[in-house]
Amino acid sequence: ASSALREDVFFCGAALRANGLALEKASESVRGDYDIVDAAVANEPKALRFAAPAIRLDRKFLLNAIARDARVLKFVAAKFRDDREFLLEAMRLNGAALAFAPEDFQSDHELVLEAVRSSDAAIKSVPQRMRADSAFMLQVTARSAVAFRWASASLRGDRDFVLHAVAVDGRVVEFASDAMRADRAVGTEAARCSGGAALRLLPTELRADVDVVKAALEQDALALEYASDDLRADADIVSFALKQNGLALRFAAQRLRTDCSFILKAMAQLGITVEELDDFRRTVLDSDRQAMSPVCEFAPLIEGVDLAKLVDEMERTRSLLSLGQR
Repeated sequence: ASSALREDVFFCGAALRANGLALEKASESVRGDYDIVDAAVANEPKALRFAAPAIRLDRKFLLNAIARDARVLKFVAAKFRDDREFLLEAMRLNGAALAFAPEDFQSDHELVLEAVRSSDAAIKSVPQRMRADSAFMLQVTARSAVAFRWASASLRGDRDFVLHAVAVDGRVVEFASDAMRADRAVGTEAARCSGGAALRLLPTELRADVDVVKAALEQDALALEYASDDLRADADIVSFALKQNGLALRFAAQRLRTDCSFILKAMAQLGITVEELDDFRRTVLDSDRQAMSPVCEFAPLIEGVDLAKLVDEMERTRSLLSLGQR
């Protein structure tokens, strides 16, 4: 480009948004324009090398650029790359910047904790020896349970460590060793913490374990979906789920899903009457059946059930209760 064009702010701005490295050929005045340099660095972090000295030494500008793109840290002046306070602030803004920090700082506990707090991916940049440090990794997983995935293999097979991690977020059980995923205490704690989200990740034998499944149901009754076929057909387990949420009937075995006594338990928990179901079936248009209300969600679960049978079951139950009180 001609010298005139290299001085033209509008021309340079458009060019640098398409190719940030073109800043190298821009005039001194353009390389000192904050908006233009910002556009160039947004396109290509390496363009920071060609910015005017005042911009390269502008702490606020650099931190804003790092917050947007962690790679910028790789190109900041040594003055800032060796400044622990600057790096701490950078980690708070964008933890992924840990990957571009000087190697010595990647082992700094406080720096790593700040990085993990703002970006789960930051833990991948931590040296392996730190990812094998139980005390340190417990601190890390307390701030970001996802970091458990990047703990050393030995820690992911350590029962005490795994129990601490799944108590924060049961879903991380997915990344535990096979032995720990099959551990009953680990499975129970994971299910207690995260319900169905954890139960679905457990091996078959634990999804057939009454205590593990009950722990999941206490946190989320809809976790019944991930229980074994035998437990979804177990009257006690299904009743336990229905006490928490009547919509769990959706995941009960067919035999129980059409059993009037179980339907009535679900209705009682949801506060639905037979009259409301009858009105829903007779008057609600198909276009309105997606509305979010207990009746709208529950009615499709028992679409083929004769409501008269529900009334008969209610009368039978009342009669038994009356006889029992005499």
